[in-house]
Amino acid sequence: MNFLANNKNILIVTQELPPHGGGAGVVAFQNAVGLTEAGHRVTLVAVSDGSPCPLNVELTLITVPRVKKLWTYMLARKLRQLPLAEYDTIILNDVGAVLTFALFFTRFSYIEKALIYLHGGEVDSVFERPCRLFKWVGFRGKYVELLRRSRQVVAVSEYMKRYFVERCPDVIDAQKIAVVYAGIDEQLFFRQEVDLRAALGIPPERTLLLSVSRIVKVKGFDVMVDVFEQMVNRDPHFHWIIVGDGPYLPELKYQINAKKLQDHVTFSGSLERRQLSRYYSGADLYWLLSAREGFGLVYGEAQACGLPVLGLRRSGVIEAVDDGVSGYLVDDDNECVPIISARDYLSLDKKAIVSFAEKFSLSRQVEKLEQVL
Repeated sequence: MNFLANNKNILIVTQELPPHGGGAGVVAFQNAVGLTEAGHRVTLVAVSDGSPCPLNVELTLITVPRVKKLWTYMLARKLRQLPLAEYDTIILNDVGAVLTFALFFTRFSYIEKALIYLHGGEVDSVFERPCRLFKWVGFRGKYVELLRRSRQVVAVSEYMKRYFVERCPDVIDAQKIAVVYAGIDEQLFFRQEVDLRAALGIPPERTLLLSVSRIVKVKGFDVMVDVFEQMVNRDPHFHWIIVGDGPYLPELKYQINAKKLQDHVTFSGSLERRQLSRYYSGADLYWLLSAREGFGLVYGEAQACGLPVLGLRRSGVIEAVDDGVSGYLVDDDNECVPIISARDYLSLDKKAIVSFAEKFSLSRQVEKLEQVL
């Protein structure tokens, strides 16, 4: 792709990168790809564990190894090799990227052209429950300085913007925060005809529940095990497919075995993102009872494949689900059993589900991002 004179030279810095990490890394990667496809010249600098990150566009990808206690220094050293003053916009994608600039680059004027993302964990990790390292380096004050000096702050949902302003009212003016949803890559997530039961050796009469997530307790897996046990005791024709990895996985497997649910659960491990569309397309309901989501990108990805979803009526999930049309929002786990057992989600209009998800398409979100670059 030829670089156009009216397009920009953009640097994106991120602490994480697919296939490992969470939603923040996905946003960085998707923004890099989407902005490149829009004609911008993009350099993506990321901390990586060495796993391959597939690229199908011509952007510059630079990685540094994830070395404990040294990665910020190594990231800064790599960034110093780049002509930082020549970039039109520097996107600091996450807290790790902001930390690196706060420690090594605050005296430079190009901070004024930075764009800083808010994904959801910044209030806790920086302001309310900072780790010892953050306290030791005085990161809170440095973070506030960068927010105020930056050109723009971007929240991944309206909820995230409100949450930050309410919890940190004296940090920056709300008018400085633009909302750009975490986009759904329509080239990866679309409806397919898939026999997931046959592919995974699951009995054909079972209703398939799917969860795709990092396996951490805050995503609600401990509660979901109890809910699933109640459903199976009522009706054994349910099967739960769990895709992902994380520190809570051993405990989750222990709970499932202790409740004798192992014949009704399939662990598929971590999958490449391009494989997820088949799982979304072949399941009957996506569910995740996450305590808090900045937006809830996985709910959107599922709906883009025509899969109805179920989540808690709180945080950014409220914006990611059209209650009663693309899925269901519940106030607590007690509401899950009757909804899932009734199977009304099987009759929801898949075209309507996909149509709702289209408002969060990556192409639309890149257009919004371009307006604030």
